[in-house]
Amino acid sequence: MNEPDETPASFNNAQLQKKAELFKDMPRTNEDISPNKSFSRKLSLKDVEWGKKHIMKHLSTASGIDDFSYSDIMEIPNDILLPESYRLVVLECCLLKFLTLLIDRRVKEFSMVAGLIPETQNGFMAGYRTNNNPLLLRMMSDRAAEQGKVLYVAVIDLKNAFPAVNRNVLFTNLNTMGVAGDLID
Repeated sequence: MNEPDETPASFNNAQLQKKAELFKDMPRTNEDISPNKSFSRKLSLKDVEWGKKHIMKHLSTASGIDDFSYSDIMEIPNDILLPESYRLVVLECCLLKFLTLLIDRRVKEFSMVAGLIPETQNGFMAGYRTNNNPLLLRMMSDRAAEQGKVLYVAVIDLKNAFPAVNRNVLFTNLNTMGVAGDLID
C-alpha cells in the first residue's frame, strides 16, 4: 500500500498517533471474540466446496497479474505425472485469491451477525447490483421533485484511496470491532 508521504492537513494527527500507539501495543495474536468464531474456526471441506462452487460460477472473472484466469486453471490436466502442466506462479495467485475469498466470506459472516453492514450497503454484497445506486438516486430525485425540494448530491472520487489507507489504523480499527483471530493475525 502507498501511504501518502505527508499526512494531509485535514487528518487528525493526534488520533493517528493514538492509533499508531494502539497498533504498536497490540499483541501479534488476538483472541477471536466473534459469536461464530468466524476468524479462528478452521476452514472446512464445506468451506472449500463452497469456494470451488463460487469459482465455477465466476470462471469469466478478470485475470490475475499473470494474465491467467480461473478457467485457465481449470483446463490444466489433472495428471500428476505431467508436472510441466502446472505453473507455480499461476497456482499461487489462484490459491491466494481462493483463500482471500474464504476470508472475505468469514468477514461478511461476522459483519452481518454483528450488524455492522447497513441495508443501504450495495458494494460487494450478494444480491445487490451496481444499478441499485442509480435507481435509488433516481427515486430520490423524483421524490424531491414531487415535494418541490432541492436534492443535493455529491460524487466523490478518492484518487488512490485504498492504497493510501494507513494499515496501522485499519488493523487497529478492525481489532477494536472484533475482527481478530487466526485468519486475520
